Amino acid sequence: MPRQRLVKEVHDLVNLLREAEIDPRDPELQFARRLFLHCLQWRLAALSKTRIQRPPARICH
Repeated sequence: MPRQRLVKEVHDLVNLLREAEIDPRDPELQFARRLFLHCLQWRLAALSKTRIQRPPARICH
């Protein structure tokens, strides 16, 4: 898969996760979404060959 297409697909996944309606009363699901978003954002930065200017937000409260 070409790099540009992969970057676009990972970016689309990040957007879908951000927009997903997750039950706020389910802390495990909230944690899973934050963890997955964290991993995808770091992967996207690596694929884009860009540096993340600041450390990612904490995953746990």
